[in-house]
Amino acid sequence: MRYTTEQIREILRRLDNQRACELGESVAYIRERGIDALRHEELILSYVRKFGRITNRQVRELLGVDIYKASRILKGLVKAGKLRRIGTGDKNASYELEGHG
Repeated sequence: MRYTTEQIREILRRLDNQRACELGESVAYIRERGIDALRHEELILSYVRKFGRITNRQVRELLGVDIYKASRILKGLVKAGKLRRIGTGDKNASYELEGHG
C-alpha cells in the first residue's frame, strides 16, 4: 500500500500525540516546541527507507518548511553520508539512502 505525503504526516502526528500521552506530557507543549532538526532528519530518512527516494518538494510537504530549509536539510544529510543526490539540476534531483541504488 502506498501512502501520500499527507497521510504519512497524519500518521506521524498521531504517533507523536500517542507518545506524548504515554509520557504524560502535554501535547500542546510538544506542538509549541516544534519539530527540531533531529526529528526532521528522522522523518526524511524514514520516508526514504519506505519509498526509496525523496525530492525537495516532498520534504517541504512532509515537514512544512520552505524550499531553502528543505535544501539545507537535504544537503546536510548528503554531507553526513546518509543520503546521496540523484539527477541533475534542482527540479530533477531526488535523494536516496547512501549505498543503495
